[in-house]
Amino acid sequence: MHHLDEWAESHRTHGRTPARCDVRVKLLLAVAAILAIVISTRVWLPLGAAAGGFAFLAASRMRLGELAGRLASPLIVAVAVVLLEGFMTGTTPAATLELGPCRLVATTEGLRHGSLVAARVLGSIGILLLLCRSAPAERIFAALGWARVPRTWLEIAMLMHRYTFTLFEIAAGIRAAQKIRLGHARLGRSIRSLGSLAGTVMLRSIEQAERTHEAMVVRGYQGSLPIPRLGSLAWRDVGTLAAGLAALAAALAVSEGLLP
Repeated sequence: MHHLDEWAESHRTHGRTPARCDVRVKLLLAVAAILAIVISTRVWLPLGAAAGGFAFLAASRMRLGELAGRLASPLIVAVAVVLLEGFMTGTTPAATLELGPCRLVATTEGLRHGSLVAARVLGSIGILLLLCRSAPAERIFAALGWARVPRTWLEIAMLMHRYTFTLFEIAAGIRAAQKIRLGHARLGRSIRSLGSLAGTVMLRSIEQAERTHEAMVVRGYQGSLPIPRLGSLAWRDVGTLAAGLAALAAALAVSEGLLP
């Protein structure tokens, strides 16, 4: 935990590095963008946010495999929402799908609403990935502390961020060992190997929690983790925040057809 103390000391009066936007401005703009995406009634703003976020990630030289891995779950959710809404809500037929004795009818209202929800999901994920890519986790936690997020939530998030990657490494090592032993040679064996992998990672997570608590107590843990504190916002950052909020409001108004 000492690295948090050092970071806090070096940034106690400076919430940003030179020539960079303050992390609190990024956080507030990200929250405002997600709120605008959620309240939007058309797909243009959410899709624009998703395209902009993904384009920035691609331009920042994120590996294609890493980007695909981060987008896999949101894309699955988006497709599931479109299908469920399209075939289960609405009354105006748009398309028919014959599956043997079953006949599924997609509706115009369902597809429209499902597409809007899917666009909101992708747009929000794009903003979150953009925020995480443009600011270190320690700075984001410090900004959340400045925003008066409950301290317990912050401490849990900090520990989760730290040890999630440790558990991923453990899972990757176990999976590699299973592959060497032909644990994924057939479908049935692969399913059993995945079950064993999940159980092993769960046990390792419990063991890791116990070791982490013991290490924290040895290092003087007294019931709370040190969270870096940030100073006041500079006027330049306030101006950047105001300009960003104005741009978001204008984009939302144009997307909703309120402005020509």
